[in-house]
This record gives sequence, structure tokens and C-alpha cells, in this order.
Amino acid sequence: MKKIISAVVAIALIAGLFVTGAVKAPMTISEAAAVEATENRLSVNGEGVVQVTPDMAYINIGVVTEDKDASVAQSENAKLMTNVKVAIMEAGIAEDDMQTMNYSIYKSYIYFDDKEREEVYKASNTLKITVRDLDNLGNLIDVASKSGANQINSIQFTVADEEKYYQEALVLAMTNAEGKANAILGTMNKEAGMPVMISESSYGGEILRDTGAIAFSAKSESANYSTPIQAGDIEVSARVAVEYDYSK
Repeated sequence: MKKIISAVVAIALIAGLFVTGAVKAPMTISEAAAVEATENRLSVNGEGVVQVTPDMAYINIGVVTEDKDASVAQSENAKLMTNVKVAIMEAGIAEDDMQTMNYSIYKSYIYFDDKEREEVYKASNTLKITVRDLDNLGNLIDVASKSGANQINSIQFTVADEEKYYQEALVLAMTNAEGKANAILGTMNKEAGMPVMISESSYGGEILRDTGAIAFSAKSESANYSTPIQAGDIEVSARVAVEYDYSK
């Protein structure tokens, strides 16, 4: 009988040990405060937008020639592109602001109604021009077309000091985020404290507005006007993710 009682007592002691191990020890004051601080957080996104008037542009100007003889197409292309480059430089563009974007010679076909085709070779040369005086942009297009350019692919407007405007947009993004946080917390009679986490969701980069393809036609030699180009404004935007503490 004593052995049975001893065994029961031993089992009870072991069970007590398991129960004691399963019960979580109460948190200390500092641990409880840490949990509360973590829970009293609000995450919001902020966006800032700055309207900027562009002060420079990029434009692609090209020459495409074709002939049954590849060497003739290449030679004619070189001649016309040389004329275009000289004319562009005379129009006020520095040589450092001209960059070859594409040069190729490839076989193509001209198809006729009777389904016959004629084999030709096309030579293509495209320059990327940086225009730092936008008032000269329309005149530049006219000068290029009159000197032999037959392709103008796009105009991209931008600003020289991109970082300045992006930083202005970041300031607006932070103000926007704080306003959102206070609007939400105001429903609980709380205010946003110091941000405990800030993440920049955007990363600046090149600020461009692309006008797309541009069509132009030959003008009369007596025409005393230039192609009108309207730049418009550029939007510079920045985005942030901010986490606020509202434990107090």
C-alpha cells in the first residue's frame, strides 16, 4: 500500500512540474512597456508633387537613306548626317551635346501591287541632341529637316537640377504623411509623435516628360517661322512610408 501511495505522489509531482513549465512567467514592467510601444504604432504613406517648368530637352534626330547598293545607301547617309551635324552646331548646339544613339545598315524590301518585291538596303543614323535653350528648339527642328534629317522620333523635356525639385517633393511627401496620421489619430484624441520609421518609396532618377513622336513637313524656303513647340510643366513626385508612435 505504501508503494502505491509513493507512486501516486511521484506522478503528481511530475505533473506539477509540467504545468509549472507551461505557465508563462508574468512580464516585467519594461517588457510590458515595450509591447505597448510596439502596438501603439501607425503606418501611413505620403506623396508629394512639385510642378516644374522644364529648362532643357532631349531630341532624337535621324537620317534614313536607301538604295539597291548598300555602299551607296551608306555613303548618302554619311553625307546627309554630316550636313545635319554642321547645321545643328551652327544653330548653337555644342558637339558634346550630340550623341550617336543608333547606326545600322539592313536589308529591306519594297512590295508592289503585283506582289513583286524589290530588295533595297537602308542606312539609319540617329543623334540624341541635348537642347539647353528651349527657345531654340523649334528652330533646331527646322534647321535639321532642311539640312537632310528625315526622322524626329521624340522630344523629352526635363530640368537640369533634378535633385533640387525631388528634395522639395520629399518635404511635401513627409508633410502629407503627417497630415494623414493626425487625421486618423484625431478620431481617438491622439496626435502623431516622432516618426519611428521612415522609408523612401521613390528614388528620384531622371525627370522626363516625353511628347512621343513628332511629325514635320518640308517648308517653303521663304517661310519665316519656326516649328512651334510647347513644353508644358513636368510633375516631380516623391513617396515615403512613415510609421508614427502615438503611445503618449
